[in-house]
Amino acid sequence: MTRKQIISGICLMLAVILIASGSYLFLYHFNNKYTRPSLQPANGLLVLSEEDLAAQPLTFLTSGWAYYPDVLLTPADFDNQTSNHYMIYTEIGQYSHFDLTGNDQLPHGSATYALWLSLPPGTVCALELPEIFSSCNVYIDDHLIFRTGNPDPSAYKARTQEHFLTFTSTGNTRILLSVSDYSHYYSGLTYPPAFGTPEAVSRYQNLRLGICMAADALALLIALLAFYLGFRMHYKNALCFGGLCLAMVGFTSYPLIHTFFELPVFPLYAMELFCGYLIPFFVLLLHNQICETDRRPSMISQYLALFFCLLSFGYSACAPMLTTGLMQVFSGLVFTYKVFLVLWLLITASLAFKRQTPESVPLFYGDLFYATSFFWDLLLPKFEPVYGGWFSEWGTSLLLLMILYTLWNDLVKAYSFRLTFSEEQRQLTRQIAIQKTHYQDLSDRIEETVRIRHDFRHHMQLLNTLVEEGEYEKLKDYLKDYRIASNTDSRTVLCRNLIIDAILQYYNTRCQQNHIDLSVHAELPAELPYSDTDLSILFGNLLENAFEACTSQINGRKYIRLQAGWQREKLCLRVENSHSNQIHTHKGRYLSTKHDGDGIGTQSVRALTERLHGQIKFDVTDNTFRVSVIL
Repeated sequence: MTRKQIISGICLMLAVILIASGSYLFLYHFNNKYTRPSLQPANGLLVLSEEDLAAQPLTFLTSGWAYYPDVLLTPADFDNQTSNHYMIYTEIGQYSHFDLTGNDQLPHGSATYALWLSLPPGTVCALELPEIFSSCNVYIDDHLIFRTGNPDPSAYKARTQEHFLTFTSTGNTRILLSVSDYSHYYSGLTYPPAFGTPEAVSRYQNLRLGICMAADALALLIALLAFYLGFRMHYKNALCFGGLCLAMVGFTSYPLIHTFFELPVFPLYAMELFCGYLIPFFVLLLHNQICETDRRPSMISQYLALFFCLLSFGYSACAPMLTTGLMQVFSGLVFTYKVFLVLWLLITASLAFKRQTPESVPLFYGDLFYATSFFWDLLLPKFEPVYGGWFSEWGTSLLLLMILYTLWNDLVKAYSFRLTFSEEQRQLTRQIAIQKTHYQDLSDRIEETVRIRHDFRHHMQLLNTLVEEGEYEKLKDYLKDYRIASNTDSRTVLCRNLIIDAILQYYNTRCQQNHIDLSVHAELPAELPYSDTDLSILFGNLLENAFEACTSQINGRKYIRLQAGWQREKLCLRVENSHSNQIHTHKGRYLSTKHDGDGIGTQSVRALTERLHGQIKFDVTDNTFRVSVIL
């Protein structure tokens, strides 16, 4: 690579990093529940007026919650002022389990979240609660609104579901969440609830679910298309990409599932986590294939990714037995694995780019976008999207687009090669058939010549005898009979150009066998300024299409008329044939009657005419099809 190319490559890399960073910062500031401008509770109390609700009808309750660890409280405990338990004010998402200090080594247990709302009396409000791990009682003032699972340790039952509820404020409204978890690696309220007017909260929920449904439907559609192309074309990478899309659907569809169904923690979250780690496995598999990475390093990286898939499933399945220490070990392993994954993708794409491996450039820039998402995920951990996915999901999605672009180019090339190969095979088959017919005709002529030479001696001897005996009348009669007998069906030369004549003779024989009237008028010189291959493509395809149209004709006279001439250093050709089938076109191209898509023969002639800067014209009526070509 030249110095200019190196500098251009570095500038482009920096541009991709800057664009990716700008995108993630935009998401952080404008699509983040934690940075969204809104009034937040302070010391467990949120005060809102009608003007506040009108100005900000949707709020995410991210901070200021009163948190009571290791206890399940009810409204009666607050009404009787018996809630003299240890309490702290916490931010949602600050702790992912109930062992706040890390000293207990037990991440499970019970806790209570409380929040007081000071609202104008009679105000109708809505609250969207995300899944709470892994069972809870939800109280509004003194009323139990709903229960998910059973948080009572003596009758514990793990269930999760997202809930949408409305209530009417009495002036000072208390929200109380009594939560227990003994079965998941997350505990309690880990995602901020949405609060506001019913219209705003409902609109937010519907839009969020609509985006999720659209993304999953698109991914599922691409997966089905990838499987279809993979099985049809025996393309392994397409099958892997289909698996990758299914893994994305499995990982991102949980908001839909939890909105409509109350489900147990296991095995749903284990499958979700498994799908999350199945995504990098398929990414590595495809990445190594596209970058043509050496077999042994590829296998090591892929086995490592597969190991983490199984480890993640086992981690979720064994969540009830986990300790805080084991969770920290797993978190460290995941961080190390992500660093390895990012470095592996960047290094293998860079080496492929250095080897000038096809399609490695877009893949490398997709890797940069993905690596940047990992970097900003570390720098800005306090991010939860209002709509869409997290940084890693955006980075993965763009990397998938680059992989899809690469695979699509590969599929297009493979399909083009397949069409070219099919056309070459068809041309070769036709040429072999023409050569066989020509060889058979030549063999018949040689045998006829041998027979004539064999009989010639006998004819001369008889003629000599008749002359010696003076039988001149018999001599005349014999010569007359010999002339008639020797006037057998001789081979008619249809064109002075040998290649064209061979093609015409071949189709002349086939037309006679199928009762098709073939009329040929080819005034062409023996030598033409075109290759034999081009002449074979031009005359062979046009005559083959005409012959097939006539053979499929149901009624009427079947005929083919061919006129060819050499005028003003140009080849002029016209082929007209009868037909009875309906002729279909698409964007000016004639479709094949034997398979889906354009007619291969017509397409080949059109491509040849364009390459030789000629002209081609098609004229179609109900009973005739005419092609005119000037080269």
